[in-house]
Amino acid sequence: MALHARRSNRCAESGSDGPGTPSTAVRQVPLALPVHSPLVPDEQPELVRPLERVVAHLIEPLEDERGEMRVLREPAFEEQSVPLEEVNERADPVSLAEDPDPEATVDAGERGEIIARGPGMSDGYIDNPDADEKTYFDGWLRTRDVARVDEEGYLYIVDRVDNMIVSGGENVYPAEVERVLGNHPDVEEACVFGRDDDQWGEVVTAVVVVAEGADVSDEDLDQYCLQHDGLADFKRPREYAITHDALPRTDTGTIMREQLVEKHFS
Repeated sequence: MALHARRSNRCAESGSDGPGTPSTAVRQVPLALPVHSPLVPDEQPELVRPLERVVAHLIEPLEDERGEMRVLREPAFEEQSVPLEEVNERADPVSLAEDPDPEATVDAGERGEIIARGPGMSDGYIDNPDADEKTYFDGWLRTRDVARVDEEGYLYIVDRVDNMIVSGGENVYPAEVERVLGNHPDVEEACVFGRDDDQWGEVVTAVVVVAEGADVSDEDLDQYCLQHDGLADFKRPREYAITHDALPRTDTGTIMREQLVEKHFS
């Protein structure tokens, strides 16, 4: 499935139809893509909030030029799903294919990695050939964003390829587990990641920030996940660190996972 988007330069010039009401130009924007992470409603600019389905955004320099975006079937990282007995034989269980096939796109209901190309696309990193090699191929840019495509062709960002956990040969996307934990009434935020494990390859691990005065244990969180119909058992965290301290973030809001590992599990 290939998806195309065109941006009108007039969108930025068009006024609003009234307070809190998206302009005609904004209502006609077909696609908008939050790269690097799923959207957080409270952090959205006013231009984006009115869109009911915020899915992909390509910024093009000219109104009549088009960019192209595709969601690849998971061969770029599907090879990570291996039998449990083979997990310990793999030196790098989360290695990505060097040259994914841009024609191997997903069908409705499937997940895959978003790739994109267009006249407004960047063409490389400054003084970072390793990043160039991992990101650009045959005129395409690998976003490292994992998305699901619905029956109508809309994209829904699932997580980042770089964040994916491979536990017992199964792929686990941290954002899915974080959303479940975040719905617990005493949890303010959570960060999920994988830690090396001799038996499972990686074990799903969570740092959970709870509200002041809340009495929450590892067992409470584990039971909460077990009772959640939307979370498969293999995605359930096996290790927890419970804290009242806010998660460390960069200036752009990215959670600093390495600091959490060092602080709670070193």
